[in-house]
Amino acid sequence: MKPFLFNPASQAKRRRCGFTLAEVTIAMGVVSVGLLGLVSLLALALDGVREASSNLVGSQIASSLMADMQAAPWDELSSRNGLWSYYDGSGQPVTSTTEASFTAHVSLNPPRDFGCDVKVCIMNAPVSRAKQEIQDYLDDQAKGYEVAVFTSQIVRLEK
Repeated sequence: MKPFLFNPASQAKRRRCGFTLAEVTIAMGVVSVGLLGLVSLLALALDGVREASSNLVGSQIASSLMADMQAAPWDELSSRNGLWSYYDGSGQPVTSTTEASFTAHVSLNPPRDFGCDVKVCIMNAPVSRAKQEIQDYLDDQAKGYEVAVFTSQIVRLEK
């Protein structure tokens, strides 16, 4: 059997090959603070994606309504004034207001010989609130809710 010899060099070498509990705790604290920052950024990014998706669907609905107005016979334009329509989350028309995610309203200035100004207001909200907020916007009494407004001019050279 080999006699045990105290060797300070081997003790120092053994101490250097691992991390102390204090070092591990500090490292975990630094990593957790960084991860919390990333999680909060993820929530902000998801909100941005949701808003961008809503804006895209609203723009598609407005484009569709504008195209319908432009394709309509001139004599039928005034019958479409004040038209309320409802759409689901993907921009498809629905008949039931309980299924609706988007509410749209078409208003136009009286048709003139040379054309007609069209305004399409769209809101992504429950129908009762959306109708009231759009009406408040049209009456210049908006209360701060965001109503997406798309305007265009339908130009006709003949009636």
